[in-house]
Amino acid sequence: MKLKDLITEKSDKIQIPGVGVSSYENLKRNVNKKVQDLLKRSKKGSHIGVGESQFKLLGVMWKALADYEEKQ
Repeated sequence: MKLKDLITEKSDKIQIPGVGVSSYENLKRNVNKKVQDLLKRSKKGSHIGVGESQFKLLGVMWKALADYEEKQ
């Protein structure tokens, strides 16, 4: 893989249905951040404060990321 390919991959834009457009790195970072937050809450036994809309958003973001990586 060439350096040019790595630079292009990191700056690729991904369409997130119903949300907008994000770069690959930003989307990956946001998904990881949301999953880590859920894991911390679960370990603490704090299942309050996370609504259905946040889970739907995570699902849509995860799917967009998975689709993008599958095409690569």
